[in-house]
Amino acid sequence: MGGAETAGFSPALLPARLLKMLEKRPGTSRKAYFQATLVLAQKGRILGVRVGRVWGWITETEQGIVGFGYDAIFQPVGYKKTFGQLAERTKDRISHRAKAVKGIRRFLSSISSEIRMNDCI
Repeated sequence: MGGAETAGFSPALLPARLLKMLEKRPGTSRKAYFQATLVLAQKGRILGVRVGRVWGWITETEQGIVGFGYDAIFQPVGYKKTFGQLAERTKDRISHRAKAVKGIRRFLSSISSEIRMNDCI
């Protein structure tokens, strides 16, 4: 759930409301991911799409104060802390947004001369 699906949730109540919805679900059924999608377009044409995703699960309680939204209840795979407890530097390195940006950067590097040439024509 995210984006438009959370529009009816008050931002301050998002984590608590989601925890209430999941309270009877065991840990294995609390799998979740954050996803960011970046689209590169030029003159109305889509040149590339890159998706960044970070897998984890929803914790049973809010933990941490760093970040916003679901950060205090999302624990990424491979970490013993929620996004709300991780240092900003760590979160910035492993986040779904960082992965999407890295993908777009690689894509841009591979087509940068083509884009410049098209701009000149």
